[in-house]
Amino acid sequence: MAAPYLLIDHDRFGLRAILMAEANGKKVVQSRCELLFKDLPEPLNPPDLRDTDLFDVAMDRVADSMDLSSCSTAVVLVSQEAVYFRTIGLPFRSGKKIQQVLPFEIEPLLPASNEPFIFDFHILDQTGETTMILTASVAESRIETYFSKLGHWGIRPKVITPAGYAGAVAFLKQNIHLSDIAYFYLTEGLISLTLVHDRKPWAVRTLPGSFRSADMLAAVLHQTITGFRQKTGENIEFNPIITFGRDATAKDDFLKNFEKAVGLQVQVVEDIDGLTMAAEDDAGHRINFCKGKYKAASFLKTHFHSLAAGIVLFFCTIGLWMVGTSLDNAELYAKIRFLDEKALSIFTATFPDQKRIQDPYLQMKANVKEILKKTNADPDKNQTIEKKVRVMDALAELSERTDPSIDVEISSFLLNEGRIVLSGSTDNFNAVDKIKTGLESSKIFKKVGISSAAADKKGDRVSFKFNIDL
Repeated sequence: MAAPYLLIDHDRFGLRAILMAEANGKKVVQSRCELLFKDLPEPLNPPDLRDTDLFDVAMDRVADSMDLSSCSTAVVLVSQEAVYFRTIGLPFRSGKKIQQVLPFEIEPLLPASNEPFIFDFHILDQTGETTMILTASVAESRIETYFSKLGHWGIRPKVITPAGYAGAVAFLKQNIHLSDIAYFYLTEGLISLTLVHDRKPWAVRTLPGSFRSADMLAAVLHQTITGFRQKTGENIEFNPIITFGRDATAKDDFLKNFEKAVGLQVQVVEDIDGLTMAAEDDAGHRINFCKGKYKAASFLKTHFHSLAAGIVLFFCTIGLWMVGTSLDNAELYAKIRFLDEKALSIFTATFPDQKRIQDPYLQMKANVKEILKKTNADPDKNQTIEKKVRVMDALAELSERTDPSIDVEISSFLLNEGRIVLSGSTDNFNAVDKIKTGLESSKIFKKVGISSAAADKKGDRVSFKFNIDL
C-alpha cells in the first residue's frame, strides 16, 4: 500500500478532511472528518473572521479526531470563490515568455489590492498570431496559510487546486469519449461552470448560490458559450454535465426545469466522492498553485544540506589524502636523495680517480667486478662454513639442539663466511628463548644472538631471526 495522504476540501462553509491511501491501484479511504464553521464555538466564529482563520481552528479539531502521523503530503481543494479565472490572448507561444509576461497581463484583471498572487496557466490554442491562455490566480496569503498550518504536523501540500475545476478535469479523465462539455458543480452556496472545448477547459465562471434558478443558470450558460464563439469564431455545441454537491437539495425539480430552459438533455454525475478523490491524479490541464517556493520539493532540494555536507566531506577527505600522499612522497624523495648522496660520497672515497660519475652504485659494482677479475677472485664460488665444519653438520646440530616439543617453522637458512642467519616462526616468545638456549649448548655454535623477535600481523605467531657465529 502506498503512503497515505490527506485530502482537504475547503470552502467558506467548512472543510472536509479525508485520509487517503492506494492499494492495488485503487484509492482507499482510511478515515474522514467533516466540520462546518458554524458549528465551531461562538467566540471563534465572528461574522468578519476570514475562512482561512477558521481553517486554522478547524484543522486543530481534525487533528484531534484523525491520526495524521502517517501522512506527509496533502491535496487541498480550494473554493473557487477565492480563485480568479481569465482567458486571455498573447502574441507569442513560448512558455518561458508567458511565465514572464503573465503577471503584468492579469494584474489589471484582479481585484484592486497590493496583495501578491500566485498563478497557473494552460495554453489552449493558437489562432493566427494569437495564443489563447487560460489563467487561474489565488492570493498568496491563502497558500501560505495551508503550508503553515499543515506544516505543524509535518504535512506538505503537493497539490492546491480549485474544487469545481478539479472536478471537471477529473470527469474528462474518466470520460475520454467526451470532447465539448459544459460542466456544472452545484452546491447551496456556490455554482461553478467550466466550459470545455476539445478536452481543454477554455472558460471558468464562479457564481453565487443565488443563481441556482434554472432560467438564470441557462442564461449564464448561453452567455458563456456566446463569449467563447466570439473569441474563437467556432460554432460549437456543448453537452451540459451537472454534479451536485453534498448539500444540494431539490435536485429533481431543478434538473427538470434546467433541461427545459436549455433545451438539451443534461447528464448528472452522482459520484462526487470519486471526482474529489481524483483531484490527486496528475491529469492534463490541472491547475496547481504549488509554485515557486511552494513547489513540491525535489529530492535535491529536500536533502540539499545533507548532500552538500557529504560533498564537502568527500572533497575534504580527498584533499587530506592528497596532502598526506604529497608529504609521504616528499619524505621518500628526501631519503632517496640522502642515499644517493651517501652512495656518491662512498664511491668518490673508494675511487677518487673516477671523474665522470653517472650512477655510483652501478659504476661501483662494475669496478668491483673488474678488480676481482684482475685478482682471479670468484665472488660466486661456494664457501664452506669453516674448514672443519660442514653444512650438513651444522644442519644436524640445529635439528638436535632444538627441543622437539617446540612448534617451530624455519623459513630461511643462510650460510655466509662462518655465520648462519636463521629465520622462522614459533608459538610465543618463551619458545624463542628455549630455542636460543638449546643452540647455545652446541660446541659448533660459538655465539648465538637474537637479531629480532616480533609478533606477526595476525598476532598468533612470533617471527624470529638468529645470528649464529661458528
